[in-house]
Amino acid sequence: MSDRTRKSGFTLLELLAVIMVIGVILGLALPRVSSLGRAELRASARRLSGTIRLGYHLAVLNKKNYRLLLDLEQQTYQIEERMGDKYVPVQSELLQPRVLPDGVWIREVRIADRECENQCLKEYIYFSPYGYVEEAAIYLCDDDEQNGYTLLTQPMIGKVVIKDGYVPLPREKTRH
Repeated sequence: MSDRTRKSGFTLLELLAVIMVIGVILGLALPRVSSLGRAELRASARRLSGTIRLGYHLAVLNKKNYRLLLDLEQQTYQIEERMGDKYVPVQSELLQPRVLPDGVWIREVRIADRECENQCLKEYIYFSPYGYVEEAAIYLCDDDEQNGYTLLTQPMIGKVVIKDGYVPLPREKTRH
């Protein structure tokens, strides 16, 4: 047998096999990564829903006016209580301002019978001590707006219904 030195490197067949294995791994992993983003979106919708219900119950239990501030510029929300003639953030460890996670956006807020305030960068949903929350639709979506949820408030009972996709207010008022 002759001593032939083999050149170092990979054959085309070995490279193709490695590329196929990487492709299979990515094919299995990518759907899970995108479903994680949808799960984060759903969790954010549930947290916001809970905050709205909490605002409703605080107003009734404490016999005070409260409101939910939705800051579309900062992508935050928080409950504020009425003190005299102005609203101030609720001083509670549990009710600190919430920042939406990366990839989740408050896309739009619509409130029945009211035009948007402050160029629609800040919206307020008011809670009455008599057991009433304004009828509103809050649309949360992901970065590419392919996935989203609409949170619809139910005025007389303070409940929030989470619907898949964009859903207009039941009695949508045309905005100019």
